[in-house]
Amino acid sequence: MNPAEFDDPVAESYSNRGARWAIFTILAMLYQVAPLLIIPLWAYHVGNWWLLAGIAASFVGSAEAGQYSRATLLFGCYCIGFWIHYGFSIYHYTTFYFFCASWGYMLWNLAESVKSGHTLLVTSNIVREAFTYVCGLFTGLTRTAIAHARGLDNLTPEQADSIARTLTSGTMGFAMLLLGYFGVNSVYGYVFATAIVAIPLWAGVRYWRCRRDGKRDGTTI
Repeated sequence: MNPAEFDDPVAESYSNRGARWAIFTILAMLYQVAPLLIIPLWAYHVGNWWLLAGIAASFVGSAEAGQYSRATLLFGCYCIGFWIHYGFSIYHYTTFYFFCASWGYMLWNLAESVKSGHTLLVTSNIVREAFTYVCGLFTGLTRTAIAHARGLDNLTPEQADSIARTLTSGTMGFAMLLLGYFGVNSVYGYVFATAIVAIPLWAGVRYWRCRRDGKRDGTTI
């Protein structure tokens, strides 16, 4: 990567592009090299070599960010439930691995945002996505109720898709939160997660298929 490869070379001065390239390089080094140095030192400090798995977690976080995956955000929802039940401690494996994965995920996104010149936009999108996974089930149900109150005929396809995405993300996030609270080895965790994922998804798919078929037939639902 060199400064000439950054966006909008005509509108920016070379010095500005050079500064962005330098920041991009620093951020890239932080998520590529820093885990190889910091995590072994921390594992040695606390005398627990299982923490070296955090290196893999960090690289997985940056790799799935490159694929525009949201696995780290779902892992965050799991951690919220875990912290509610067991309390917060950096010495928990779950907490440590989450921070390692978040390190790679956030620094990759920050590096790419500096490269594209849309740092604030990318950061706000991540915050909004995280909020959707944590609270999307409740906001989606609220938006669905409002849509019913105002009349489904007034709902545009874009609004319907937005509500469906919010419900899907929020349902998965809340299910992961319950799994974290009850534990992956708990039967209650499996039961709640399965029910919360399956029921709204089944109802949502059935509902939107009915709307689609109704529009194809020229009828309203």
